[in-house]
Amino acid sequence: MITDLKMGGESKHLVRTISSLDAWQHVVSCLTVTTDPGAAPGSVLPEIEELGVPVVDLGVSPRQPLTVPRGAIRLSRLARNEEPDLVHSTLIHANQLSQPLSWLGFPLICSLVVTDPWRRSWQRMLDRQASRRAVFLANSRAVAASLVDGGLDRGRVRFLHYGVDCDHFSPEGSHAELEGDPIVLGVGRLHRQKGFEDLLRAAAGLSVPASVVLVGDGPLHGALTRTAAELGVGLTVVPGVRDIVPFLRRADVVALPSLYEGLPNVLLEALATGRTVVASDLPGHREVIRDGENGILTAPSDVKALTEAIDRALRDDGSLGAKGRDTILTHFRWETYIERRKLLYESIAWRSTKPSRFLQEI
Repeated sequence: MITDLKMGGESKHLVRTISSLDAWQHVVSCLTVTTDPGAAPGSVLPEIEELGVPVVDLGVSPRQPLTVPRGAIRLSRLARNEEPDLVHSTLIHANQLSQPLSWLGFPLICSLVVTDPWRRSWQRMLDRQASRRAVFLANSRAVAASLVDGGLDRGRVRFLHYGVDCDHFSPEGSHAELEGDPIVLGVGRLHRQKGFEDLLRAAAGLSVPASVVLVGDGPLHGALTRTAAELGVGLTVVPGVRDIVPFLRRADVVALPSLYEGLPNVLLEALATGRTVVASDLPGHREVIRDGENGILTAPSDVKALTEAIDRALRDDGSLGAKGRDTILTHFRWETYIERRKLLYESIAWRSTKPSRFLQEI
């Protein structure tokens, strides 16, 4: 179960996971903000349907509060009819709609992917209550620690680093046709969290003029376009990309100047593709990047430091990117990840709402 099927890191991750679990039976319920899984720009709905997995729209809309209880009733009926061995939801809105299932006796995993994910105090309270029965799965140690600090039951929190298909995300292959040289690439939702305004301001101060390419869409699209024009920075925004590999290969530097994160997919994918990565010095990023060895870390919200880091990355001879790929090949392969995920599923499904603790630190 996922909040929506708009093109993004979590929805693409869902598609890859389903394709890797083809021996398992799935019913994927989609809690959407559009009330139509196929209407979102760049929806991954066709990819999921091609895998033979039914997608159920629960019909929840943020502008229509009464659709929330209606969606919860639909989900409860679906669970009773299908009798799943396990329910796995991801992203905060899907998590909150699914949490009553844990009190009905269904084994439930709720995934969270950013540190301190709660926008409202009542959301934190719901998760605290749910953590008495559900399992909360973090994609990094940093996220897991923030959940425990937020009051969730430590014994119900797990973490599992994502993995990367290293054959697909490889340095060799087709490149996106983009104007500009060099190119600094940012990937993600055009939202304040991602720090893309800082990226534009940093690009304006580089010793060598560079073009910025942002792959994604979001509420700051217009504002970022205006900022780039004011700064005289070349900016290309590409929304709804189904495969970012050609864009990664074309980039000279991949920048992740986020203000807060867990461990984003694109960080692992950029490293797997052999790109030189500049990322904010955040706890989740530090679980993968060793500054100056396989990437560059820089203080969040520090435009001057970001400028210096990108300048440094543009001068790199390729060794940072090569060591970054070695890191992924050694520690973050998709095959290892999916086997650990299967073990986690089995340990929770077999023990109902009393999961074992042997996977607490995978």
